Amino acid sequence: MKLRGMDQRWNPDSTRASVIKNMRWDLRDGWSKSGGDRPISQPVEPAQEVDRQGLPIDADDADGADDAEDPFKADGQEIISIHWFAQHNGARQWLIWETASGALRALWGPGVQTPGPLREGLPWKNLLLARNGSAPAQWDGSNYKRTVLDTPNIRTQSVSWADRLYIVNGYDEPIVFDGTKTTRAGYASPPSAPVANVVRFALMSDPDTDFNYWTADSGYGMGTTGEKANAKKENHPLSRGDKWCLWKYKVSFVNERGQESPLSPDSNGVRAMCFREPNITFGDKDVGTYDKRRNDKVGRRFVTVHIPQGPAGTVARRVYRTQDMLDVRGRPVNVSEGTNFYFLHEIQDNAAASFEDAVPDISLGAVVDPEDFGPWPTNVRMLATFKNTMFLAGTGDNRIKFSRPLNPEVYPINNFIEIGNSESGPVTGMRGTKNALVVFKRKAIYLIKGDPEKGFYAETLSRDVGCCAANTIAEIPGKGTVFLSDSGVMLLVGALESEGIPTNVVHLSEPIPDEIKKINFSAAENASAIYYQKDKEYWLSVPRIGNSENRRALIFHTEIGEWSFRTGFNVGCMVETRDHRGYLTYGTNSLEKTNPGIRVYSIGNTALLGEADVQSEYRTVDVDFGSKFSHITPAYISVYAVGYGDTKLDVNFQVNRSENYSLAEDKQVSQQELLEPLATFDVAEWGTGKWGFYRPICLRYDISTMHEGVVRELAFSFKASSSAQLVGYELSGKLGEQRRIKPLTDVLGVNRR
Repeated sequence: MKLRGMDQRWNPDSTRASVIKNMRWDLRDGWSKSGGDRPISQPVEPAQEVDRQGLPIDADDADGADDAEDPFKADGQEIISIHWFAQHNGARQWLIWETASGALRALWGPGVQTPGPLREGLPWKNLLLARNGSAPAQWDGSNYKRTVLDTPNIRTQSVSWADRLYIVNGYDEPIVFDGTKTTRAGYASPPSAPVANVVRFALMSDPDTDFNYWTADSGYGMGTTGEKANAKKENHPLSRGDKWCLWKYKVSFVNERGQESPLSPDSNGVRAMCFREPNITFGDKDVGTYDKRRNDKVGRRFVTVHIPQGPAGTVARRVYRTQDMLDVRGRPVNVSEGTNFYFLHEIQDNAAASFEDAVPDISLGAVVDPEDFGPWPTNVRMLATFKNTMFLAGTGDNRIKFSRPLNPEVYPINNFIEIGNSESGPVTGMRGTKNALVVFKRKAIYLIKGDPEKGFYAETLSRDVGCCAANTIAEIPGKGTVFLSDSGVMLLVGALESEGIPTNVVHLSEPIPDEIKKINFSAAENASAIYYQKDKEYWLSVPRIGNSENRRALIFHTEIGEWSFRTGFNVGCMVETRDHRGYLTYGTNSLEKTNPGIRVYSIGNTALLGEADVQSEYRTVDVDFGSKFSHITPAYISVYAVGYGDTKLDVNFQVNRSENYSLAEDKQVSQQELLEPLATFDVAEWGTGKWGFYRPICLRYDISTMHEGVVRELAFSFKASSSAQLVGYELSGKLGEQRRIKPLTDVLGVNRR
């Protein structure tokens, strides 16, 4: 009893298996047949031509409306990457995927009208990158075609943040999808420098004119405050001559998510006269002769600032200004006055080309530090979140760049951490956990700890093992972070913090060395994995030797810590919907030619890729009887299973580790109680028949090894083309000259070791 998982070592325990194919571990401590899959959308009826009266044409045609068409099959596209995120606390959910032709799509449901061979009812809509100006309504194969590489590479990565999905691939510009449109994430560069000009005086031929840029109002206009005419007699500094002022400006862009671009370079210096001695000439006019009333006041100035327009997605622009940079003698006040910029104004549109500045220095806002801003780094291939901060990697160096807290698109120039050196290879993956951000290299593991207030720092965890595939990193609840390395599947256990629980790396795939050796590690970057919460399974889809595409799924059953594998699942990428349904959704790769597209795994589906039933098999290890039982002759095997009505269970066996089965045909027995046959679903009738229910039963298979010679080791194979669940087995044999049948478990004990 208590059958356990695969163990490919030389001398495993008899409760282990050498092969467990297409089976799942049941919570009742048994092995059941695994599920199959189905298309994510049901086939739709092709649109049919109608006449002028709206009646269908050729309604009886075999190729008419009765032929259902799978839109994904007609699309015929390999799925490169797949992503999922939710909005409004799960009330609105999105499935995003990328095709081999470079299209980025979102699951939208039926009703999207489109011309062409797919006709109507497409279950997706194409995501177009918003640009300045109008964009075509549909992706046409050339508009916004994303970069897709044929060689193994880190696939497109994504992370959700505040009802948005950020997507990067290292080649195209980073994008963010908000459920309505797709725009660029962050800003690539700062705006161009603004241009400022002082507003000139009005024509003063009329002393009663209302157009007057001279004022003594200290709350309006730029420059010094008004002074009395007798200031000169009082030896006031402002009475010593003309007073000049100097200002500079900066500008930044703001997108609809409130993320701000880097500050622009300084504008030109705006130099203006803010005070004149009375009775001097301005142009060809004598000020003193035309406006005696202003001889006792100091003039305040106005400046016109021309600002650049931002790229698509910009909804506002912020303007910053220095205070007056000159003293009363026209000399710079100090260095800081020329570098400190204060918030001046926010223009809440992306259309206005200029505005007029009349804000006194005393009314300016808080000072801004240009180093608190920065562009989104180029060529980012990986991203992760930790402590309300976005972390980016894969830019070609050993730096991990991180954003301002709560600002995932703003990256100050000094916000980076050096991770190791080039000897450990490039950064291959990141994963945010409770206490640390785990950063993987090909041959090293680092932990980033800290917080935005006190600062982040890096610690070295390992210089011997790392991750070779970014999409294989997953979190197993209660156990740790699992990932694929060049040595096999590893598990990072511990609290990653000083909480009394040591942090170390455990070799998780040690019992299945043969499966690990058959992985094509040259194409390991194509591998994909998730943790399937519903069945408590870690799915790892890997390429096999001789092929770069994933063609085998290794399954780690976390509840018992055992392995199995599944065939027929050509998984290119996969994701679990993190809602109450918890679907395992995967996109097929180029190996799947018959039914390409997106499919959903479920134990309720018995067919695989819509073609054949899932074939399951449980093959025991080679039970070694040892010299004491060298003369054993097996008589029959009792299989403890769960009755599934009239379904069949096939049994065969191998002797002395032979590659061939001893029986030419499998022995087959119905999973049915002999004394009380169970009713089955296909023949039971409401009101008269009884619905069959699952219950433990014992099936007996008589076997003979007389044609095999001396039996030293024996392995059994259990197969089922339909439902099956194994609980245990018991082998009975004839021992020596006693000529009596005795269960081997009575002789060997529960643990034969």
